[in-house]
Amino acid sequence: MPIQNVLLIIGITVLAAIAINLFLLALHRPGRLNEFHFFSRLANVARNPWKGEDDRLSELSRRVQALRAEDNEEDSQA
Repeated sequence: MPIQNVLLIIGITVLAAIAINLFLLALHRPGRLNEFHFFSRLANVARNPWKGEDDRLSELSRRVQALRAEDNEEDSQA
């Protein structure tokens, strides 16, 4: 293998190791505001990838139930 390919593989491996270590450091200190905000947000998404969608669906469900309750009140009064 040419030396350029070997150096490229070593470089990618070193960058991956640094990224993993920064990610683990961000997981270790979730309560502190630090420069690893991106990694802590990434960790939150990894723990619960559909949290945003679940929250929006819960809000939609709550609003639909409120509309149905209003509709049932109008039908019973008429």
